[in-house]
Amino acid sequence: MNNFFEKNAIEVMADEVEKAIEHKLFLSAVHMALSIPDVLGNIEYVSGNRKEKYIKWFDEFVKNDFGMPYYGSFGKDESQPQFDGRVCYNLRCSLFHELSNKMSENDSSELIVDEFVISLDGREFYTGNYAGSELIKTPQGWEQKYYLYFSARDLSSKIALAAKTYVASNPEKDYPKIKMNYGGAKAPNWL
Repeated sequence: MNNFFEKNAIEVMADEVEKAIEHKLFLSAVHMALSIPDVLGNIEYVSGNRKEKYIKWFDEFVKNDFGMPYYGSFGKDESQPQFDGRVCYNLRCSLFHELSNKMSENDSSELIVDEFVISLDGREFYTGNYAGSELIKTPQGWEQKYYLYFSARDLSSKIALAAKTYVASNPEKDYPKIKMNYGGAKAPNWL
């Protein structure tokens, strides 16, 4: 009697992201989805460190869904970055390591976002292409602070879909497997 079965861990994660979205667990969905480019970037690319592989995979397989120009309070804002792999990687680091909205890396020459604002109510209009800013009074004077708005539901579902598409298009890759069981019961035949 075999109590165990193995499944492609990426497919399991993508399914779990979709289930979390379905049950309106948007923060859980985005948290899990942001780990998918880590694994797939490492599978797809031989050279580069983890960060470089993450950014490259996101840019190649997900970025086009977030390629719109940013619009701030006063119209189109070319100074804002697109929601690309670098921005996504910083979001991932902020949420994973600090559970924070603040950027974990803020290189003002390349990335003009101070904080992320996450829509957790399931609305679809925040697609990572809307930014806002405010002037804040500090002891040194006035400081401009930039925000990037995105929908946890939107980002999560796009990463999950990209992962499923990637796996279906690249069946020859060596994906991690996850061993599962049914609490001592024999695994059903349909698995």
